[in-house]
Amino acid sequence: MSIIGVIIEISGGNKRNHHFYLRDAQFLFPPSVIGGGNESEKADEDLTVEFVPGPTIRTDIAGDKMILRNRAAVREFFDRAAINEGDRIAIERVDRAALRISKFSAGSR
Repeated sequence: MSIIGVIIEISGGNKRNHHFYLRDAQFLFPPSVIGGGNESEKADEDLTVEFVPGPTIRTDIAGDKMILRNRAAVREFFDRAAINEGDRIAIERVDRAALRISKFSAGSR
């Protein structure tokens, strides 16, 4: 089985603001999970996101910035995985509207 995904480097701004940009990963999920810039413009469909380590959540993508709308879960993942500026994360598609996000290391899948 081949894994489809991308590697994204975390900046200081990403760490401080509890987000990362999904522009380079947009091919991994359907357009129906991308909403508008605020909560009142949620997407038609939620995306399932499994953070390793961390929670599995259902959220959409804020389309104005292309970030996960649920920043609290991203913050929890950053804390649990000890993500710092310069670290990289792996974003893998596990289903049509499901992603797995983990800290990337050279020994990762």
